[in-house]
Amino acid sequence: MDLAIVVAMQVSIMFILIMLGFTAKRTGLVTKDGSKQLSNILLFLVTPCVLVKAYQVEFKAELVYNLLIAFAGAIAINILSLLMAKLFFGKRKNEKSVINEYCCSYSNSGFMGIPLLEASVGTQGVFYGSAYLAIFNILNWTHGVYLYSGDKKSLSIKKIILNPGVLGVMAGLFLFFTRIKLPGIVMTAVNYMAGLNTPVAMMLLGMFLADVDLKKAIKNVSLYSVSAVRLILVPVLAVFILKIVGMPNEVAVAIVISSACPCATASAIFAAKYDLDAGYASEIVSLNTVMSIATLPLVVAINSLAEMIF
Repeated sequence: MDLAIVVAMQVSIMFILIMLGFTAKRTGLVTKDGSKQLSNILLFLVTPCVLVKAYQVEFKAELVYNLLIAFAGAIAINILSLLMAKLFFGKRKNEKSVINEYCCSYSNSGFMGIPLLEASVGTQGVFYGSAYLAIFNILNWTHGVYLYSGDKKSLSIKKIILNPGVLGVMAGLFLFFTRIKLPGIVMTAVNYMAGLNTPVAMMLLGMFLADVDLKKAIKNVSLYSVSAVRLILVPVLAVFILKIVGMPNEVAVAIVISSACPCATASAIFAAKYDLDAGYASEIVSLNTVMSIATLPLVVAINSLAEMIF
């Protein structure tokens, strides 16, 4: 089955899970505190388990080579995102310009990218996609924080190193390169936790959307320019750049899907933290997430077409 169709089916399934989370929050089944606690479980327990699981594979020179290529590709495409964001929204007219630039710069490669890769491409997709997540976390806690705060003093090496995403990648890489296999009982527990990733992450996105006025977001025409750059321009450019340099398709797919995800939910969290318009940031995240249901399969289809051409 064509990967674009597989991704479309998985996005549809994920949308159902998003709606379950949306309904749970709107009906009061889950409170605001409950969603925060669930978010902590996902971030600090589930995500590291997903990453560790992805690296519990047989050590092969080809995997090491492809992983290095994945890191190089992740760096290149993240820089591309930053440049496109600066080009289109770099003029600091007001606080919304800052939010626009951040939203174009960073995709939701963790909460949405990893579950989508796991569901559509499998463990190997997460293996290569982890490179994108690691680079995202490093840039997010440096450039991203500075973008919102405008103050270098707000940067923290501790937050970069102790971020669950980075720790998960580091732990996984250590086990992979030392060729240490987790004991059967431990690995079973890791698999159980990793299995929570897609349903919990998608339901949390739904809970996030439940707090936003979607009708208002849909009517806000200015949000569509941000969505066009984040969801179409950046990932389509990524497709052709990765094809031109000859990146293996299994690696390119992981990078492309990660880059094609909607803007990071951290945009709204940072906006609230640094006293910017958190409501506006939430509207962008919401519209991006809804639109990605259509754009993600489209980008993957373009990648498949490019694979045949190149």
